[in-house]
Amino acid sequence: MRNKNLLPAFSGILSYAHMQIHHLYNRYDLILNSLALSRDHYASLPEVEYSTTVGIPEGLRLSLEFDTRFNRQEMLQHYGGTLPEAVGSTFLVDLVSRFDAWMEDVYDAFLQRDEPEMAQEARAKRVRSAWSEPDGQSVIRTLFLVKLAIGTPSGKKSTPAMVFDRYEELRQLRHSVVHADGKLTAGHISKLGRLNANLPPDASKGNASFATLLVGPSPEVGANVRVGVVQMLVLRKWAVDTVLYFMAAFKVWD
Repeated sequence: MRNKNLLPAFSGILSYAHMQIHHLYNRYDLILNSLALSRDHYASLPEVEYSTTVGIPEGLRLSLEFDTRFNRQEMLQHYGGTLPEAVGSTFLVDLVSRFDAWMEDVYDAFLQRDEPEMAQEARAKRVRSAWSEPDGQSVIRTLFLVKLAIGTPSGKKSTPAMVFDRYEELRQLRHSVVHADGKLTAGHISKLGRLNANLPPDASKGNASFATLLVGPSPEVGANVRVGVVQMLVLRKWAVDTVLYFMAAFKVWD
């Protein structure tokens, strides 16, 4: 099969991705651990006043400095609630952005094989436009489902289209966190609704909508994307399972 010669490049990219997911989660878990330790520390003190600016060196201070101070109760609220959620949202953004990069690396490897005469600058431009939708779906999705025509690996119930639907859901939720302070817009609701409608009625729990997990069963405009510890673990499992899914799909060529 013509795609067989892509296997070494694709396997290398996905093996690297698999390793990086574990490293990424470990770093975020250590941050969560430090927040828990800080919460416990401040809980043990009778009184606290913490300033975010008092320790800034003179040469780096603003001409009009904003001095923010937190008391004990505020510190406990932040270390026990708002900061872990912020870490979770950042994990979502970081993980999906890295996933985008790995998919772009796959596209780049495909272009090097399929259009070897293309100059590096032109190829880089094509890769940057990998998420445009000239035919109603992203170039990346077309690459996997049409040009590479990957099939469902043996023993898996989810089709490649279903796997990409969940991935695209996460890209919408990531967009909400980055561009709308974690609040869903009408555009997000429309796209999430379309992706959710593709779920078969008998879809397993593992294929459940990410919008349901991170927002709620009936997402509305203005609803918040929330990523707690449990959601981080689900995202970690999704990322590893998806990489392994693609690796199994590509190995069919071997």
